[in-house]
Amino acid sequence: HVTEYFDGRTLQQWMLDNPAPDLESVRSIIAQIALGLRALHRKDVLHLDLKPGNVMIDANGLVKIIDFGSSLAASWTEENGRATHLVPAGTADYAAPEHLTGAPPSNRSDIYSLGVIAYEMLTGHLPYGKGITSAAQVKKLSYIPASSRRKDLPDWVDAALEQAVKKSPAERTEALSALVENLRKPNSGLGFGREKPLIERNPVAFWKGVSAILLVACLALAMLAALS
Repeated sequence: HVTEYFDGRTLQQWMLDNPAPDLESVRSIIAQIALGLRALHRKDVLHLDLKPGNVMIDANGLVKIIDFGSSLAASWTEENGRATHLVPAGTADYAAPEHLTGAPPSNRSDIYSLGVIAYEMLTGHLPYGKGITSAAQVKKLSYIPASSRRKDLPDWVDAALEQAVKKSPAERTEALSALVENLRKPNSGLGFGREKPLIERNPVAFWKGVSAILLVACLALAMLAALS
């Protein structure tokens, strides 16, 4: 088969070249990826392997999605029965949890992957850390606030990222357009205005505080034992 020649670099390389991108640059790239995914979804096709290595960017900032080897078309499923879609090899960090739990994939599976990409572009990290490879691990996942990784990130942007990567598809951002909009302006419905507990705002500081309290308690007990 013949494919288009695209002179550019992968988003993975772009992130290496731009380790601390400004918010507007990230919004532009995410919006373009969302447009491509919407075109697929309108044809009842799910990409299901969206990751930085499967997104290309040319010198003018034009974005294109590539590699449809793991895509799933509704027409194929109707003809061949319900498909069991496994996580593509090497991409578990970006695949939605339903790949591992056995739930059927949907457009929100691609939204999850796009949310992970947006999070990584802004922070250089993944929202749940690396190494998610089993359904048992999914239950233990805990979102790491993007604002704890990047202090200049507005709380409302963090709230948009958090909703996009919810473990449950039912709680996840329901539309690509909503994700793009939530990254552009505050959505009070996401609850970003509430004061988050310290463990969410700064997990490291929280556990340091707990350790300090335990140390003081142990010293106090040791002193009491010595006096008695």
